[in-house]
Amino acid sequence: MWDLELANANVQPGGKSAVVVTVTDSDGAAVGGVEVELGATYGYLSDTIVTTNPQGKAQAIFTAPQGERTGKITAQVGLATATTRPVTVAYVPNDARDLAVNHAALIGDKTSAGTIVHNRYDGVPLEIAYPTTQTIRAIGNQGDSVTVHIGDDFDPNLPPLAAYYMNHIYEEVTDETGRYPLHQRAVQIVSGTRMGAGSRYQFDADEQSLVYGDALTLLQQNADLGFSLEVMPGNGHTSEDGELVNLGQGALVLSYGDNRYHLKMRTIDGEFTTTSASAMPAVWYQVAARYTNGQLYLNVNGNVFTTPATGNLDFDWTNNSETAQLDPNADHDLLLGQNYTGGLNSLKWYNLAASPLMTFDNGAASQTVTIGTEGYTPLTLLSQGNLHQNGSTLNLQRVAVYTQNVREYASVLSTDAFAQIAGMYAVTLDPNAPPINIAGLENAGQLDFFAQHNIRFGLFNEAHAGILDFAWDAVNWILPLESFATVFQQLGYLAGIGNGEFEADVFIIALVDVVTVFPPAKPLAAFTRPLKALTKGLKNSNPRFMRYFAGALNGAVRKARKGDFDTLWNTLPFMVLAAQMWLDEDSRKGLEFLVSTVDSGDDVLSWIDYLALPAGDWEGTTVPEVDPFDGEDPISSWSP
Repeated sequence: MWDLELANANVQPGGKSAVVVTVTDSDGAAVGGVEVELGATYGYLSDTIVTTNPQGKAQAIFTAPQGERTGKITAQVGLATATTRPVTVAYVPNDARDLAVNHAALIGDKTSAGTIVHNRYDGVPLEIAYPTTQTIRAIGNQGDSVTVHIGDDFDPNLPPLAAYYMNHIYEEVTDETGRYPLHQRAVQIVSGTRMGAGSRYQFDADEQSLVYGDALTLLQQNADLGFSLEVMPGNGHTSEDGELVNLGQGALVLSYGDNRYHLKMRTIDGEFTTTSASAMPAVWYQVAARYTNGQLYLNVNGNVFTTPATGNLDFDWTNNSETAQLDPNADHDLLLGQNYTGGLNSLKWYNLAASPLMTFDNGAASQTVTIGTEGYTPLTLLSQGNLHQNGSTLNLQRVAVYTQNVREYASVLSTDAFAQIAGMYAVTLDPNAPPINIAGLENAGQLDFFAQHNIRFGLFNEAHAGILDFAWDAVNWILPLESFATVFQQLGYLAGIGNGEFEADVFIIALVDVVTVFPPAKPLAAFTRPLKALTKGLKNSNPRFMRYFAGALNGAVRKARKGDFDTLWNTLPFMVLAAQMWLDEDSRKGLEFLVSTVDSGDDVLSWIDYLALPAGDWEGTTVPEVDPFDGEDPISSWSP
């Protein structure tokens, strides 16, 4: 048994509340060492997987998003029915609030609304509408004048030149624009960010933690160059500066030492510096640095420090060979975290003269309105289609929208990102999606298989599918975390909790999409359609298998969310082989036999472990690793 308590079920936007889970046995005695999965339909959790202490308790911190809404928090052990508690996020009465963005989200690489088509696993094309405009509100008393701005120093209304969200590590440090991946040494991924959820990079000067890279061509600007970064310095920093950012071997350097931020710049005219006021460690800071309009400019949590500066930036580029680019001890064009202990998150570089991502319908990034008789005046955000400027492949970016009293976020997504998110929602959660199309399951004898197992689906005429609307409220509040994986995980969580009754097949179908966002499993994207089809097909064949495999796959995802990919990698051969067997009418009988043998969770794990072994014999006592994606793609001929 377990219980869930919130210290405060009514939280202001940006506020926090403790979430406490207590696990007991049937006699009421505390049970320690139990892993509990937490979730929220609205709000950020510092940890989504917690383990009870000897007193049977585990805790996380709930942080309310910047916007009013109700939701629920859930606690779940294994795949048992979740315990839920309501939560309300609301501003206090009579506050100075004058803006409601409501987590507006729009497509950033288009200027006109349209639709994407998601080809469901049964062959039914699902047409889903996407927006390039959204309406927000300036609010207040009739006659009040309110000025609303798009973009600020920390979250500009500009497409980034490079974007390092620092929420995962796998081989390389990902540049979300697709341009300039970096390398790392001794950097850890840990939970906890400024916004209350997600992961950050943790650096340790004693371990010589470092992120480094070269040949960042678009950052080679004479001026109008800036970056934003979130920083939480660790305790124990000495007077020696820890370098947070060093571009061009000293051309632009942000460091932290003596409990202050120091911004230094080298131009052809000389060196310039500016320093912040006192900034104590173990606290999150939003930091923005830029050189523009004859000023070296530093903004730390809204406090601005400037110094006049002249001349073009004087970069010293390494022109490293491919070998030197991999050497952490070599000089590099960009260094992050050298001699620094603490957390870093969300580094983004900008050309400050670039075209905006969005404007109001007056064509500007600021607009002043007078509040009407209803207590609000609507304003329209318009995408300018610039998200993928200069060949960027960025999927997701947040932009500040603010007034004198309120700062909230709007988000822009790429069309491709929207297609993946909306497609997953349509398949697993959309109540308006059409029923499974029997005719689309005729390929390779699938229709016979469903008939043999008495699986019935509604008839559906593809010509009358209609256009589906994406339920933005399901995930729009998560988008400012700038973690594409977190968005997928949230949709998987929503599919898992359903309407209170766990449906293993729906959950597995959702998890199939979730696992593909983790780097080791990205090639599994080629197998998702047959995996979803076989999941529906096996639903009635052996319900125990469905539930136990859902538990095993969810366990692999839980570990992957913590950066441990071993279990997920071990599960992939099973999933790939199952997809291959489903596509072959003769092999499908073998798959049916495999599923029929499962009577417990251990049976599922035994099959997963067995299929992860290499075929044939091997030498030595160490089992060779199996690459589940090695060889010819077996899906190329599958087109239901």
